[in-house]
Amino acid sequence: MPLHSYQLTFEPNPYWTEFHSQGPEIQRCYEDVVRKHVVDKHLQFETQTTKAVWSVDEQQWVVGIFNLVTNEKQTINANFFISAADRLNDGVLPKVEGLEKLTGYIRQPTNWDRDYDYTNKKVTVI
Repeated sequence: MPLHSYQLTFEPNPYWTEFHSQGPEIQRCYEDVVRKHVVDKHLQFETQTTKAVWSVDEQQWVVGIFNLVTNEKQTINANFFISAADRLNDGVLPKVEGLEKLTGYIRQPTNWDRDYDYTNKKVTVI
């Protein structure tokens, strides 16, 4: 995907090293934005939003959060709610005939294993 698809309108990046830069460069770009705008203290990683409902009475968002590491559920109130949902955040294997017969190591962007050694392996990309 061309990098302009990952651009933030308020923080454009004219310094991509490639038209299709790799994940680490895209991650660095977003980390730089987070540092510049000092929002890291407001971010929660390895969590899943289970609900986000505007409370008219409280004039706040009521947000359900599930911690993917501890399995704890939490509800918080927030003045702002920014959905950062991505088409890659909840991977489902494609419906491809014969996929269930594959015995190899199956990966997709949502659960990519950076430590897996692909050297001398036959790799199929669907």
